[in-house]
Amino acid sequence: MKILFATLSVLLAASVSHATNLSTYKVTVVNLTKGQPLTPAFVAVHAPGYSLYELGTEASAGLQLQAKDGDVSVLKEEASMNPAVKVTTVGSGVIMPGQSDELTFSSQSRRLISISSMLARTNDAFVGIKNVMLPQQKGQKLSMLLRVYDAGAEANTESCAHIPAPPCNSHNANTQDNEGFVTAHPGIQNIGDLEPLRDAFGGIGAKVVIEKL
Repeated sequence: MKILFATLSVLLAASVSHATNLSTYKVTVVNLTKGQPLTPAFVAVHAPGYSLYELGTEASAGLQLQAKDGDVSVLKEEASMNPAVKVTTVGSGVIMPGQSDELTFSSQSRRLISISSMLARTNDAFVGIKNVMLPQQKGQKLSMLLRVYDAGAEANTESCAHIPAPPCNSHNANTQDNEGFVTAHPGIQNIGDLEPLRDAFGGIGAKVVIEKL
C-alpha cells in the first residue's frame, strides 16, 4: 500500500510540475497587403518532427485545402495525428488589409511555432512561417514578416470560377492543372478576373508578433 501511495504521489507531482511549466503566449497576425483578405490563421505549436510546408515539395492535403479555400479542418486533423504537435489553434475571423487578429494559447516554452493563412482572393496563395522557436523570457516579443507562397494546388487562373472570396464566392472549385509543389508566389499576373489595383501583393503578405505573457 505504501508503494502504491508513493507511486501516486510521484505521478501527481509530475502532473503538477508539467502544468506549472506551461506559459501563455499571444500571437498577433497583421495583414500587410493592400487589398487581400487573409483567412483565419492556423497555428501549430510543436516539437521537431512536424513540417507545415516545404518549398519544392508537394503541400499536404490539409495545406492545399487551406490555400485553396481557407478551410483548416483537414490541416488540424493532420496536425492532431502527428505526436510532435502539442497545440493547434485557429484565428477568430478573416483579417482585412491593415487589420489584425490575436490568438492566445498555453505551451511549454521550448517549442516551435508554425503559422499559415490564405490570401483569400487568389487561387492558392498563402502566407506562412515555420519552425520558429517560441520566446523564452516573459514579456519578450518576436516579430517576423510572412512571405507569400504558392501552394501548388491550383493553376493561377485568377478566374472568379476558382476563387472563394467576394466578389467571386466560388468555394470548393478546382482548376484542371496545378504546379504540384510549394513555391514563392509570382504575384497577380493580370490574366483573369482579379483587379491588380485591388488584389495585387508583393513578396511579403503579413506580419506576426509572438509574445510570451
